Amino acid sequence: MKIDEFIKKLNQNDRMYAETVDGVVAIYDDSEHEVLDIACDATNWLDINYFINSFGSCFGKASREYLSALIEEFLHTPVKKRFPERGIPFAVARL
Repeated sequence: MKIDEFIKKLNQNDRMYAETVDGVVAIYDDSEHEVLDIACDATNWLDINYFINSFGSCFGKASREYLSALIEEFLHTPVKKRFPERGIPFAVARL
């Protein structure tokens, strides 16, 4: 799943909002409190920074399951396939 697709799917849920900030996907609850950061090159759950003690306090069960499934799919996507510019050769993309 590409980063843009991940954010778009997260933003379809009314209880959460996501955006990219300095190489991370920042995820907020509906009160605009940052809940977690996922590095764009994260490969597992240990690469995620959490800013709350309990997801139950900011998301209902359905939203937690939705978020968890999307994160799992994102983490299983090879890092090279996540970026929208993947079709552009690396040297050209950096210019």
